Amino acid sequence: MAKKKKTRLRKWLTGQPRGAMSELAKYLGVTRQYVYKIAEGDQVVSEAVATEIASFTGLKLTDLSFFTVVVHEPD
Repeated sequence: MAKKKKTRLRKWLTGQPRGAMSELAKYLGVTRQYVYKIAEGDQVVSEAVATEIASFTGLKLTDLSFFTVVVHEPD
């Protein structure tokens, strides 16, 4: 099985102190497992959630190339 490319969110979380994923989950009002799925690229998120993640992390939404692929835009 091919190794997955790290998302920028995963890279950001890796560089943070222990507990950063839990803090992000609390900020978003979701579970830590949900944040993990997002960070691994296994979860589709709305533009609103992507914006909240960018706000919390200080990453630019446009820098999160992962999000440009998986952001769900309703019809």
